[in-house]
Amino acid sequence: MKTQLIKRMISAVCAGMMLAGGAATLPVQAAETQKARIMGDMNGDCKVDMKDAKAALDIAVAGRIGLVDKTANKENNSADIDMNGQITSQDALSILQYYCKTLVGEQPLWADIRKVSYHEGSDFDPEFNLFGEKDTDLPFEKRSMYLEIGCAEGKPGETVSVQVYIAGVAGITGFQYFQSAPEALKRTDIRSVFGTGRDDEAPEFQEYSGVANVENGGMVWAAAYAHNLDVKEGMVIATYYYTIPENAKEGDLFILTTDGNEKSMFVVDTPDNSIGEYSYTVLDGVVAVK
Repeated sequence: MKTQLIKRMISAVCAGMMLAGGAATLPVQAAETQKARIMGDMNGDCKVDMKDAKAALDIAVAGRIGLVDKTANKENNSADIDMNGQITSQDALSILQYYCKTLVGEQPLWADIRKVSYHEGSDFDPEFNLFGEKDTDLPFEKRSMYLEIGCAEGKPGETVSVQVYIAGVAGITGFQYFQSAPEALKRTDIRSVFGTGRDDEAPEFQEYSGVANVENGGMVWAAAYAHNLDVKEGMVIATYYYTIPENAKEGDLFILTTDGNEKSMFVVDTPDNSIGEYSYTVLDGVVAVK
């Protein structure tokens, strides 16, 4: 029964993906960049640098001596790297480590900086925090699953890669995922360990080969027999490739978001022998022009 349910879900999604139009958003304007949910970005410029590390450290130090409340809130929670509800010196150090990796040409994920255990957030109602307070308006609240879009940097005309990483859950049995980008940023390819439906690839997980649609940024995968794939240590589920426009200027930013005009969902085979859907916390990504 579960297998049939998953196959119906996959068939419906695949058909929708092949028929759907592009899910790209309009180019991001400067006034809108602060809306992007970029972990570590304290000043809303969609970059992670020394200024952000200092801002986080200022909160941590002032909070330690009682001058300010170091509890994460809507204004500063992009600095709560370990998602424990407090802005501490460890968070500031994590931001600095991330920035240092970018200085040597790396494209780090926050997962490279701090580890998210597979049970983090999974024991709590997704609409409430650890203290039983409703906080659905917080972009980094604890949820059953953590989903991160990476960040990349390149010159005009160059093609860059951006990873999509999941963690915070024990397993998944299927998913559909859609990523949106500004129109000017051309999506050229999608690759995945689950496969994307091409003849020239050998997916690592072949129980049910994935399908991807480069045009609308969507991909879908489900395990055969609806069994869970172990993702306790986290996993890069896909790598998206984008070509920066030739007329882009240094400092231009292209924000990458999950869902767009479609719905992303991740499902699991639950203990009661049914299919459940995860709630998840999303971190946006960005392609910066250098």
